Amino acid sequence: MAADRGNSDVGYLYSPYDPAVLRAVRYAVTSAKARGIPCCVCGEAGADPDMLPLLLSFGLSEWSVAPDRVLAVRRGLAELHRADCDEAAKQALLQHTAAEVIACLKKRRTFR
Repeated sequence: MAADRGNSDVGYLYSPYDPAVLRAVRYAVTSAKARGIPCCVCGEAGADPDMLPLLLSFGLSEWSVAPDRVLAVRRGLAELHRADCDEAAKQALLQHTAAEVIACLKKRRTFR
């Protein structure tokens, strides 16, 4: 994406919801899991309630989030159902832009 989220000139181009980013994350998680390599997400995207179903569907099982977000993430994960997550991920990955992914997830929101 060539967009440094810390650079104000191009930071607006960065979104963890960009379909290319989602596909890359899915690939990293599934590839690591297939090879027995631990894979963990850390940072803001891992604590984003709208991202949780996607990450869970991709096969992620480890999160590293800010201490003040741990309980919210645990609660969010506990409320999810795998089949719903898989369908949300399937639909999200069919989208072409980050805005479309966000709109798709908001329409499907049954987990908050």
